[in-house]
Amino acid sequence: MIKNTLQALALAAGFALAPVAQAALVNGSFDVIIDTAGALNGQTFSGSFSFDDATFVPGFGGDEFAPLLSFGFEFAGLQFELGDLVYGDAVRSAGAFSGLDAAGASFSFIPATGPFAASFAFDLAGVGAGNGNLSFVLQPAVVPEPASLALVALGLAGIGAARRRARG
Repeated sequence: MIKNTLQALALAAGFALAPVAQAALVNGSFDVIIDTAGALNGQTFSGSFSFDDATFVPGFGGDEFAPLLSFGFEFAGLQFELGDLVYGDAVRSAGAFSGLDAAGASFSFIPATGPFAASFAFDLAGVGAGNGNLSFVLQPAVVPEPASLALVALGLAGIGAARRRARG
């Protein structure tokens, strides 16, 4: 009886310690440097976004898409949030992040494809139209691991319960 209980506890502990596929929130930031002649030429605008890297789904051309969970962007004196986007996805190609596929009413983020780098395009009333270069920084969110001490305590409690049953 005790042997069977110990085997069951060992098996349960093995499952508890096995790696578990978890969603991994990825936080990102970007800089847009306008490279088109005009009032914004040479200016840099920054923003941030996040996505869950476990939600990528296949798209066209071998790219994969994950919906943005958050988005913030200050551009030409205007603040844009996730709700201001017509669509917004993080994109990866061949397993690597390649940029954002996102658009608001007056701007678009285009992911890198083939030999072309990720880019930005805009058309703002009063400012004009143009393009920009993008740079991204990704930082996976820290996901706490299960506490090993708690697993050991659970195992010891199970062994104690098994001993009580064997005596009684």
